[in-house]
Amino acid sequence: MNANVLVAEDDDSQRELLVRRLTAAGHVVTEAADGPEAVVRLAAAQFDVLVTDLWMPGQNGLLVVASAKSSSP
Repeated sequence: MNANVLVAEDDDSQRELLVRRLTAAGHVVTEAADGPEAVVRLAAAQFDVLVTDLWMPGQNGLLVVASAKSSSP
């Protein structure tokens, strides 16, 4: 099954690696470079999977997960 995935990672090389691998596996991937951007993307679209870094500037990954959970339990 192909999933719609949001990758929230502030490290560019890590984010690019995750996006490349997930895309190669056939998933549709949306990127966010920090927590606030991830929350905006979560509000704009529905995702099957969220992959997030815990330590990001602006908003940490736990807050991103809480936002995802509240918008789409």
